[in-house]
Amino acid sequence: PMSAHCTLQFVAGLGPRKSTELLWNISTKAKGRLTNKGQLARFLGPVVTHNCSGAILVLPTGNAADDPKRISKLEGTLVHPESYQWAHQCACDALDIDVDDDEGDARSREEAKARAVAKVMKPENRHTLES
Repeated sequence: PMSAHCTLQFVAGLGPRKSTELLWNISTKAKGRLTNKGQLARFLGPVVTHNCSGAILVLPTGNAADDPKRISKLEGTLVHPESYQWAHQCACDALDIDVDDDEGDARSREEAKARAVAKVMKPENRHTLES
């Protein structure tokens, strides 16, 4: 859409030309969907992706919106992907979860961290975290 292009061109690393190409590539080559900010590199390259990924939101749609294993809740925030590990740690600390000491493989630990972020981000849990 034109309004997205108007705003997107002011994101760091983009401009009128790259933002137009990005929107066109996402709508045609990615069928209008991204599942994470890292996929921007397919269209922008690694340096531009690094510069702009903290200002771009990848929002889940459909069934993915309720499943933290499909799309990380952090993809829909202004948290830069290189800071996701710190966001996971903050969420686990807020919930008094020690994921790194849990038994199991790396995948189950990552899923536990994703669930912690999803739980912390729910509006109904905000009051328990503020005290």
